[in-house]
Amino acid sequence: MASIKKVAELAGVGYGTVSRYINQSGYVSKESGEKIQAAIKELNYKPNELARNLLRNQSKIIGVMVPNIEHPFFAKFLQYAEMELYHSGYKVIVCSTTEIRKKRNDFLDLLDNHLLDGIITGIDRWDDPRLDHITKPIVSLDRNWGNSVPIVHSDHIKSGNLLAENVIRSGCRSVVHFATSGHNSDPFAIRDLILLDALQRAGIPVWHIEISWDVLDFEYCNKIVEEHIMDLKKCDCIYASDLIALSCLSAAHKNGIKVPEDLKLISTDGVNITRLSYPVITCVRQDIEKLASTCASTILSMIQHKTDIPHEQIVDVGFQSGGTI
Repeated sequence: MASIKKVAELAGVGYGTVSRYINQSGYVSKESGEKIQAAIKELNYKPNELARNLLRNQSKIIGVMVPNIEHPFFAKFLQYAEMELYHSGYKVIVCSTTEIRKKRNDFLDLLDNHLLDGIITGIDRWDDPRLDHITKPIVSLDRNWGNSVPIVHSDHIKSGNLLAENVIRSGCRSVVHFATSGHNSDPFAIRDLILLDALQRAGIPVWHIEISWDVLDFEYCNKIVEEHIMDLKKCDCIYASDLIALSCLSAAHKNGIKVPEDLKLISTDGVNITRLSYPVITCVRQDIEKLASTCASTILSMIQHKTDIPHEQIVDVGFQSGGTI
């Protein structure tokens, strides 16, 4: 493999001249530049991109932390975020934190040691004293990381109102809510509060089944639904995330429960897989592409030291009129 020393020898110039030319860090005459370029081409020399970036005190790498890359929402988010950052000259490293929580600290080490230029996080903030002192850019997706970290999230107030309007209009008399706990300070909490308040005012009772927020695989969803199959038979409406709703639909079919005649289903997120079921899941859809591009543009603005970055950016949601309600 050719080295910068070989390029200098073939071009008949000094090592420092080649370094300045490659890194565009100083003056190089036109004649020397042409010789260096010819030598690079002849030797098929490939500069060490990471080393060049570290000399500029940047890595051109962004870290993205998500709970589970298997989940369709986060898989889609990563696809769009990676694409957006790549077009801006950045690579992406992904950290999936579900099974090994220590990976969060390892990721923070990379940021602390300047091997990442910034982090986009879709997980809860955890107890680590370094988080209070890191000056590198961090952008949060739908999690409250404090006043110093910009946050991007969907319009959960609109989501809550859309959910309430459709559940009440459908004539539901009792609702089972598959719910996570411990996120009262996060933006998405207001969605459920609006829905539950509207149901209470309408005299519709709600039963809560607590689920783990960070266990998002299909096996867990099917298991938790099977454990509560009797609850599906007692109520006439289920409100849950997409994967739980799909598991409920499958369980209903297996147990002779007709959807939507006997049991209605409504979910949040609206990932693509909700349109593959029969009937199609009725849900509030988040604009995952817009969420990803907004997170990406925000982290890039922070890296560029722009000062007009809003602390909170809200992305619109839509409604998917399926056949389950």
